[in-house]
Amino acid sequence: MRSILRWLALRNLLLIGLAILLVLLGMKGIGMYHKIQAVQDADRYYAQQQWMQAESLYRAARDNSYIRYEEAHIQARLDELQPITAWNDTLSASASHLQAAADTGQFDAYLSAYAIWLQQQEQQQARQDRFENEYAKMTKQYNMELLIGQGFSDFRTQFTESLQHNLDTGNYTDESAKWNLLRIPAAYWLTPGSSIKETAADRQQLGIKQQFKQYDTTKLKRLAAGDFDAFLSNAVSTRQAYEQHAYRDEDWIASLMNTGAQNVIAKDIQSQQTANFVRHAVSFRNAATQLALSSSPVLATIDQQLSSLQEQAFTMTTEKKFSEALQLYETLSPLGDMTSGIARTKLAWASDQPVYLLQSSNASVAYEHTVGGTDWQAFPVYAMATDNNNRLFFGHMDRDGAVSVWSGQIEQNAAQIQQLSLDTALSTADKPVITVQSPADAVEGSNRLFSLYAVTPNGLQAIASLAGASYEVLPDRSIIVHVTPQDGGVGQLNTYTANADGVYSQTDSRADDSAYREIDAGEIEGHANEPIAFTAEIVAVDDSGAIMRTERGYVRLRGGVNFYTGMVKVYGVFNGEYEEFSPASLNLPPLSNVTSTDSENDGDRNSATDEATGTNGTPDESFEPQYGLGNENGLPDNRPAVNERIPVVEVQSIQ
Repeated sequence: MRSILRWLALRNLLLIGLAILLVLLGMKGIGMYHKIQAVQDADRYYAQQQWMQAESLYRAARDNSYIRYEEAHIQARLDELQPITAWNDTLSASASHLQAAADTGQFDAYLSAYAIWLQQQEQQQARQDRFENEYAKMTKQYNMELLIGQGFSDFRTQFTESLQHNLDTGNYTDESAKWNLLRIPAAYWLTPGSSIKETAADRQQLGIKQQFKQYDTTKLKRLAAGDFDAFLSNAVSTRQAYEQHAYRDEDWIASLMNTGAQNVIAKDIQSQQTANFVRHAVSFRNAATQLALSSSPVLATIDQQLSSLQEQAFTMTTEKKFSEALQLYETLSPLGDMTSGIARTKLAWASDQPVYLLQSSNASVAYEHTVGGTDWQAFPVYAMATDNNNRLFFGHMDRDGAVSVWSGQIEQNAAQIQQLSLDTALSTADKPVITVQSPADAVEGSNRLFSLYAVTPNGLQAIASLAGASYEVLPDRSIIVHVTPQDGGVGQLNTYTANADGVYSQTDSRADDSAYREIDAGEIEGHANEPIAFTAEIVAVDDSGAIMRTERGYVRLRGGVNFYTGMVKVYGVFNGEYEEFSPASLNLPPLSNVTSTDSENDGDRNSATDEATGTNGTPDESFEPQYGLGNENGLPDNRPAVNERIPVVEVQSIQ
């Protein structure tokens, strides 16, 4: 049994092996047949100059290894038909690369494969050999145009959907789809409704223009309704991107930017939102500059509104609404140079309210006794003030509105100060002199105290302390102080001069003749109770004062003055008082030797006058005195002393 099984197994193996052998022999036979048939068919096509079919069959026969048959003949024919073989390989590789890039959505790879294909096609066409017709047939068989057209169409759809996605999401950071659309060759742009006469370039330009314009219009309108700066920024970047990619947008970006901005700025103007107007106007101007827009309806609107607002600010200044005017000018500053308007407003404000000048430097100080002035030296406006910390301030404003304030300590406190003033006669631009006037009762025996301080950027210098009713500065910069006594007496003129350091001290004092009537010495009795000034000779000094001789007679001088003999100028008052006086008591010539025009007192003074004159008052030439030559004073030795009434002048000073 076991031997039978072995025999059956061996037989089965032999049968299986035989079957396999028969199959192989059959396959070889078939392969041999196909090769022989392929060579025969190839020779037939070759004879018919159907090179493409012949090359394909010769190549199949070469690749058939079942039999070696006409190998040299096959290789010779393949060598002859090698250009067709090469073109077939090119078509196959190009189609494969294009399809792979299209399937994976790799646009750059697709463009590279397309470029290679164009280059190979140009090289093939340049050869112009006998297989030229075959190349075209082979290309058509591979459907290269359809393959390429479908690929570009798919990519165009992809890019269009990408742009639509930007619009749907409102995110425009990636617009590479635009520039990829520009890279699609014009020959593969199909525009619905295009005419047969349109070239491929026409179709491309029309298609891209419609697509880009629609996209940009939707995008920019949405942005303009929301973020104005983002709207302008995107408009600028879009136009610049077009320029970088050598595409002309036919000015629809500028048109969209103008329309969107005009709506926004018009609303700002209508609602009087000046700050918003300025912000939007600045943004638009910057955008217009970047786009080289020299003219624009929006720019015209901005300029017109700016001019109107500047006129408003000017009107506010004239109406003394200084704070509002300054605020408006400063708000408008980003749109233009407002320095002149700001300076003009500051100057007007400081002129109207001097404290503003000082507060613009330091608003935390409580200023008192504030005064100001205009157009002094190089300063259009200046101001001065004190505070409750015994500080004196001097500030000035330049024509450009710049402020400088100098300060320092003074002796007077706020309660003592009556008035501040700028002494322009003593001041210079780099060292103003301020007069601090104290109340009348602050200085004993005078009207008031004038304290002069020279002001510099480094502080103050006390240069004079003047007690009097007023003072004046002479051309030589010396100072005359007018002092009026509180009892109504004759005033004094005190002279002050400065030393090398500019500090003044008193160097002279004299009567103030400005309050006295200048008269002839013989007219004293005609000006009772008036301050008078006259010149005559003091001929004697005694314990009661002095005796002055005038052309009309003698006058008694009294007062707390150091009298001395000689010609002097007298300042005083005749109060209508007389005194009995005997010239002989002081060894003076008699009154009869002094001519008098006072008819009222002639008889009382000297009866000898009537004897020496005629009835008409003229001297009697025949009259001769009854005494001799007299003594050394001209008095007769035998004449007794006679007391006469003479006017008394209360002297306040002499010179």
